[in-house]
Amino acid sequence: MDTQTLKQKIKDGNLSDTELEAIIGNNNKHHRGKGNFLKSILKGYTDAVTVPNMWKATLESLLILIVIIGAIILSYSGKMDNTITAVLLAAVLGFLFGKLR
Repeated sequence: MDTQTLKQKIKDGNLSDTELEAIIGNNNKHHRGKGNFLKSILKGYTDAVTVPNMWKATLESLLILIVIIGAIILSYSGKMDNTITAVLLAAVLGFLFGKLR
């Protein structure tokens, strides 16, 4: 039933109680989820704060690990001088320990 027909039936007074109950009864399916207040707060906190921070920390640590492994592989293969390797690793470790608080 579209809205214009429904408006016209209401204006004319032709809307029966069973039709009205069918219209109103279908939209009244909201129920509250089972759980306590603290549980919902903790779930909201983990969804909003913890997960993005863990994702960021994982990506940062993966990037640093790749740079360290790449520097070591290039140093062992002879493509990069030992001095450059030491400076690169010092910069990466300095960045890593500078980010830790």
